[in-house]
Amino acid sequence: ALTAVSDVARSAISAIDNVRVIPNAIDVDAYGGMPKIPGSVVFVGRDDQRKGLDVLLDAWPSVIERVPGATLDVVGAERTDAMHGVTFHGRVDERAKRELLGGASVATAPNLGGESFGIVVLEAMASGCAVVASAIPAFAAVLGDAGELVKPGDSAGLSQRIVDLLADPTRAARLSA
Repeated sequence: ALTAVSDVARSAISAIDNVRVIPNAIDVDAYGGMPKIPGSVVFVGRDDQRKGLDVLLDAWPSVIERVPGATLDVVGAERTDAMHGVTFHGRVDERAKRELLGGASVATAPNLGGESFGIVVLEAMASGCAVVASAIPAFAAVLGDAGELVKPGDSAGLSQRIVDLLADPTRAARLSA
């Protein structure tokens, strides 16, 4: 028998009949339990085009314009371009990643495709973040109705969903729960 982490991953080997889906897992007790910082957004991912960081950075000025105190922590990528409200942390250890996720009100995963599961979405959910993610099949399957989905590459839609959640802490709390 072969295993795949999701139905999305299984579809890549659809010619093989005996495939069992065993999803990725995390220790949920290792996440969350931290007070949320109002207006805080986090992105976790490499600086790889398919991870969607450029889409997020294109959306960010609109977020700041409508939520002036908003902050964005970028975990896993470093850039020298200074942007208002954005902190690039580069690569961090697991403890630091969990702390940044734990303090964030909103986590975003604006990936463009090529994902088979969405571990970053799962970690954000375990951290108690409201999640805004690209509507790619792997993320939609993990997130279900517990977050907001946007068309991949749609920086205006991404900005709007982030602003909506930052402006409505009750909805953000409901999604994060």
